[in-house]
Amino acid sequence: MGIHTAGLSTIENATRSVSNNSQSERAVGNTALNSVSVAGANVPARTALQSTQSGTAAVTASSASTLFAPVASSGSSIRLSGNSNTALGVMNDVTNTLAVGATNTTPPGATGAVSLSETGSADNVVATGDHLLSNRQSAASTVSSTASTSLSNDDRLVPGTAGLAGGALTISGNSTVAEAAANRATNTASVASDAVQGASVGIVNTQGSTAGVTATASTVATVGLSGAAPLNGSSVSLDGNTTSALARGNAATNVLTSSAGSGYGPAAATGSASLVASPLALNAGASAAILNSQNNAGAVTASSVGTSYQVALNATSLPGTTGSTVGVTGNTLAAQAYGNSATNRVTQTALNTGAPSAAVGNYQVNTGAVTASVTNVTFGVGVSGGVGNSTLRTTGNQITASATGNSAVSSIASR
Repeated sequence: MGIHTAGLSTIENATRSVSNNSQSERAVGNTALNSVSVAGANVPARTALQSTQSGTAAVTASSASTLFAPVASSGSSIRLSGNSNTALGVMNDVTNTLAVGATNTTPPGATGAVSLSETGSADNVVATGDHLLSNRQSAASTVSSTASTSLSNDDRLVPGTAGLAGGALTISGNSTVAEAAANRATNTASVASDAVQGASVGIVNTQGSTAGVTATASTVATVGLSGAAPLNGSSVSLDGNTTSALARGNAATNVLTSSAGSGYGPAAATGSASLVASPLALNAGASAAILNSQNNAGAVTASSVGTSYQVALNATSLPGTTGSTVGVTGNTLAAQAYGNSATNRVTQTALNTGAPSAAVGNYQVNTGAVTASVTNVTFGVGVSGGVGNSTLRTTGNQITASATGNSAVSSIASR
């Protein structure tokens, strides 16, 4: 995508923009959007949502984006900004939603607590309670995602250009994202009552992966100006661009909300969670409970190679670069790899009396190699020839690489 002109064309007092374009490649083996919704004045019913996904075929996503515009001009503004390039590869992807809304929720014979358990393996999961959401995913084979972006002035290799005089070039806010995951799930359960909320609520999530997962992202932003005055009374800014590679074996977000206006009826006052690794025995029980179990044995790799943000000002004679500013600032590059990652959140209404119980059980095992790397990165401004009354800056750019076997954030909160 871009604007092309013939070599040595004259551009004066113009505004040119290659901006706000979006390109994406999405490859998903299994995808599902499941929901159960019940509403009424008095709801005695129970609900259950169960989702199962298994993937064994390779998944590959790749997106390459090229954006360009001529820069040599007089009194002109050129922008290559706000463009996005995304590659997403997922073997199993699901969003599960269970929602109950009523004045009173009081299932007959409600015990006041859910019981969630996994014994021996992910093949033996038992959940009992009034409102239950169960998700299971397994993955094998490979998942890969690659995103690459090129941003440049297409007249940078044309000899004899007049340079940029009295103008501005801005390359900002562009993003390149590569994301790959073997299993990805968002599980949300909500039971909301205006008066009595006498039902128990639970989420159980189990994920297993032996798949190799790879995410690779790179950006090459290159500006080249030449001539006797490559930059004269002008500005060049490469600012706030992002490049991100995210690879995950198992990823889950489990969110449970239980709210009442006047009371929680027979809700159990105490909850419990117990985790035994060998032989495997995971248990969680409470009025509101989450049990999350993840096992990753596949190699997970996130990387970026050869990302660069560079400006080259090549004066062929005097006066060179004069009265101008150049900034390569605030650009970020990140590679993140996770074997297992989870967010578990339980939220309940705080009442004066009859506080219900809540529990979160989280169990994660990672035996696969997890690697994140960023190599051959360049941020810079190169100048040949004279420079007068000008400012050249390379500042505020960030590079991060993080590899984590198991990551979990669990919370129980009242509101």
